[in-house]
Amino acid sequence: LNVFLAEGVSSSLMMPLSKTHGVAHVIVINWHTPHVFVDDIRQLLNRIRQQLDVIYQNQQLLQQAQSTSSQLAEQVHLQRVLNDLSMFASKNSDEKLLLDKSARILLEIMKVDHVGIMLIEDDRKMAYLATELPVQVEREIRIPYDGGVWKKLERGEYQFVKDEQHLEYLPKESQDAVRAVGVKSSLFLPILDVSGYLIGSVGLDRFAGELVLSDEQIQTARLINSQLVTQLQNLRLIKELRETVDKMKKLARFSEDMQVSLDANDILRTALSTAQRFAEFDYVSVSLWDHQKEQLVVRAYHQDGVDVTTPMDMPQPLTDDTTIGRVWQTRRFLCIEDASVETSIRPMFDGIESMFTTMIFSRDVLGVFEVGYTSGRPISPFNRNVIVQFANYLAFALESANAYAQSQRTARNEALINEIGAQLQVTNNIESTLSTAARSLKIALGARRVSIKLKRDS
Repeated sequence: LNVFLAEGVSSSLMMPLSKTHGVAHVIVINWHTPHVFVDDIRQLLNRIRQQLDVIYQNQQLLQQAQSTSSQLAEQVHLQRVLNDLSMFASKNSDEKLLLDKSARILLEIMKVDHVGIMLIEDDRKMAYLATELPVQVEREIRIPYDGGVWKKLERGEYQFVKDEQHLEYLPKESQDAVRAVGVKSSLFLPILDVSGYLIGSVGLDRFAGELVLSDEQIQTARLINSQLVTQLQNLRLIKELRETVDKMKKLARFSEDMQVSLDANDILRTALSTAQRFAEFDYVSVSLWDHQKEQLVVRAYHQDGVDVTTPMDMPQPLTDDTTIGRVWQTRRFLCIEDASVETSIRPMFDGIESMFTTMIFSRDVLGVFEVGYTSGRPISPFNRNVIVQFANYLAFALESANAYAQSQRTARNEALINEIGAQLQVTNNIESTLSTAARSLKIALGARRVSIKLKRDS
């Protein structure tokens, strides 16, 4: 009322426009002079209000229909995009192409300035920029996989990050790169594998101002990201399946190769080369028990690209603070993923960061087989099982080689005994007999000198 008086209003007419529930708007008509509303005028104004009500509600229904139609069109378009990504992944086995395609879709749908996809390295110490659109930095970007935004992503949650938070988790060289790109705010979405293990992230970036997304936009981003995760998992599963088949073929070929040769050195050379090719191990060693020396000695090893299979005087300490010693004592395999953390146990050679050690065991052969990486690359459970089987094949092959060598020695000894006996039978005096025996024993035993002493009969 005070407002009306201040504006000089003498008479006022107010007509509400209703919606489905309650009042939506009010039409107000003011007069600066007194005005009397007779019944006829009131009825006329009420009819006008009713007509305006109908028009207003029709407009509301039209807007709702247009909005629903627009949302439906967006949903259809999004579904078409997701199907397109799925079809693209089914026709292309290249992981980089899939990441590029996903980044392009996110850039188009989300209307952001930049999309970057990070993948975590195998040793889970660093993450690297696998792809970005548009390309902003020509050099490699790597950031530590340690705390910060990663912790929330590990739980499967998305994370908004502002300008000052970006630089908090980056090494200096990456901070310079982020400054060069000019990212001010981002939305990070997790990339998880089939077991819920974080393997990377998708970043939607804004160069100017804060990135503001509605709940519907965040849901859209998560749907596209979910499709990326699914297709990436499929590609990696197919790749892993192919690698598994290939490894099983290599293991079968190794078993066949072991049956061809009965020479221990040939078997060890084949074992080194096969194990190195099997999973690109940086280090392989075979230690066998020496019955004469009564100690475990290294018989063959591969390191720094070199295979060594000549007999070596490298006894292994059978103590609990070495990988080989602990396996020897416990008769159980041992897996170390990070040697820098396992300070209570040390590998045979320096520089080996991850390793797997198992027994070589059969009826007559006993030893230790060990493989490892200098990069700290993890050894998967599948590879561990195959390595155990590999060591079993090696044990049987060495057992066959030992049995063959023993039979050869026995045959040579018997032939030599028969030869010496034949030579002794043709001699006709004691001096010739002793000379023949001494000469034959010198040749047979490889001795430098042979002497025969007779005790005089008293």
